[in-house]
Amino acid sequence: MKFRSAMANSKFCAWVLAAVLGAAQAQSTDHIGRYESTLSDKDAILQVTQDFRDALVNKDGKKLAALLLSPQILFSSPPSPNYVKKRQADGEPTFNGIDPKGAAGFIEFVATSKTPIEEKFYNIKVTQDGHVAWVSFDFEFLENNRIENYGLEAWQLLKTVDGSWKIFSVVWSSHGAPKTLSTATISDPAYRTAQRLVPVEGTRRLNIYCTGSGSPTVVLDAGLGDSARAWGLVQPEISPLTRTCAYDRAGLGFSDPSNRAGTSANIVDDLHRLLGNADIQPPYVLVGHSFGGMNVKLFARTYTPEVAGMVLVDPSHEDQSSMIWDIDPESKAQNQSYLESLQECKQSTADWVEGSDLFKRCVGEASPRYTPELNAVDTLLAKQPARRQAWVSEFENIFIASSQQLRSANGSLGDMPIIVLTKEPAKPTARETQAMRDAKNQGWIRLHNHIATLSPRGARRTVVPSGHYIQQDQPEAVVAAIRGVVLASRASKRYKQFTIVLIKRESVLNEDLVSPTNDPCSPASSSRQWREMIASCAGESTSL
Repeated sequence: MKFRSAMANSKFCAWVLAAVLGAAQAQSTDHIGRYESTLSDKDAILQVTQDFRDALVNKDGKKLAALLLSPQILFSSPPSPNYVKKRQADGEPTFNGIDPKGAAGFIEFVATSKTPIEEKFYNIKVTQDGHVAWVSFDFEFLENNRIENYGLEAWQLLKTVDGSWKIFSVVWSSHGAPKTLSTATISDPAYRTAQRLVPVEGTRRLNIYCTGSGSPTVVLDAGLGDSARAWGLVQPEISPLTRTCAYDRAGLGFSDPSNRAGTSANIVDDLHRLLGNADIQPPYVLVGHSFGGMNVKLFARTYTPEVAGMVLVDPSHEDQSSMIWDIDPESKAQNQSYLESLQECKQSTADWVEGSDLFKRCVGEASPRYTPELNAVDTLLAKQPARRQAWVSEFENIFIASSQQLRSANGSLGDMPIIVLTKEPAKPTARETQAMRDAKNQGWIRLHNHIATLSPRGARRTVVPSGHYIQQDQPEAVVAAIRGVVLASRASKRYKQFTIVLIKRESVLNEDLVSPTNDPCSPASSSRQWREMIASCAGESTSL
C-alpha cells in the first residue's frame, strides 16, 4: 500500500513539473497494446469455452475438470462488500467470500445435477499475450431451461508445456434469477381519445399528450405502426420528474394522415414542427422504441443543439437488414413476402371477418397489456384506412429510404448522454439453427454498441428478461434509463446554456417586449427566431 502511495505521489509531482515547466517530453510507450498472439491460439482458447459449455450440458465432471489447471483454482463470484462486512460482524471475522475449495464444488454440482444445466456466453472477447490469455463475456446460467443467474464472467488461462490451454481462474458477477415480465396493464383513459391536436402542415394535425412539468422535456416516439399508448407504463413514472410527451405519428393513433411517405426524415420534420407549434421548448431528451429509435437518432443528428440526451429502447438500426440478410439470406425473401401480404391491409374492411387471418394481420388481436376499453378503441382505429396506409408506408421505407437517410446523416452528437437498452437474446425460431440465432443476437448487440459509441457518454444495457417491447415487459428498466439521462443532462453545460436562453425568452415574452437587436443571443420574439437562437448560441460546439 505504501509503495502504491509513493508511486501515486511521484506521478503527481511529475505531472505538476511538466505542467509548470512545459519542457519535459513524455517517454515513448511503444510497448503498450502490443501483444504476442496467434489465430491458432485464439481458436484453441475459443474451443475451451465451447468445451466448457458442452461439459455442463452433458454433466461431464471429468471433462470440466480437465479444462482447469486444477480443481483448486480461484473459482468465485465475490460477494458485495456490505455482505462481507455483515458476515464478519456476525461472527466470521476471516470471511472474504472466496470459496477455499476452488472449482471442486462446482465440478461436483455439474456431475450430480438432476436437472438440465447450461451456461450461455455472449460477446466473447479474447486477449492473448504469449502463453497467458484472458477471456471475458456476458453469461446466463440456466437450470431446467430457466435463467438462474446472469452477469459478467472473466477467465484467466495459461498455455501448458504440452501446448494446451488451461483455465486457472474464473471470476463472475452475480445477479441471481432475473425478474419476471411485468403483468401491468395500460389503463389511462387519455390514450383512448385525442389529447391535443396541433397543426403541423396547413390543417393537418398531430396528436400529442404531455404530462408533468419541468425541463428537459422527454419526448416518446413509439415503434413501427404504434402510437402514444405504447408508453402507458413509462409516461406516468417520468412525469413527476419532468414534462413528458408521447405523440402519434402521421396517420397513427389520433393524428391526421399525411400525403408524404412514412420515412424517418418526414417523421423528424413532422415532430420538429409539432414541438415548435405546440411551444414545447428544448432541450429534449428523446426516447425511441424500435423504429422510433431510428427517428429520434435522425432528429438528434438534424437538430443536435436542441437535444440533451437519448434513450433508445431495443432500437432498429440502419444496417440491421444487411446484418440479418447476410446471416440468413432466406429472410430477405420472407420480408418481401410479408410486405406484399400487408398490401391487402389497404383494402376495405368490408371483406374482413373478425378472427380471420386478414383481420389478425391487419388489425391484430386484443393485447393483454391494454384494458378492454383501450383495446376496443385500438381496434376501431386499426380499421381506418389512414392507419393501415401509415403502417404499411413505414414498413415499406424502414429498410430502404429511412435507413439511407440515417446513413447519410453525419455530424457529431457531442458528448450527450445516450443509453441503449437491448432485449434479452432471442431463442431460435423453427427455421433457425442455434448458430444462426446466436449470430443474429450478436449482430443485434453489435449494432446497439455502435449507437452507444456515438457519444463518449454512451452506454448499452441488456434487459433480462424482456422481449422487444422492453417498455412494457420491464418498464422500470426504461424509467431508470430515462431518469439517468434526464439527471445527467441537467448537470451538463449545454443544459445551462438552454436555461439562460429560456429565462431571457420568458422575460421578454412576459414583458411584451419585441424590440429589434443585433445581438444574436438576445431573446427572440417568435418560435422560429427562438429556435434559430438556440442553434447558434447553444450549438454543436457546446458540449454536455
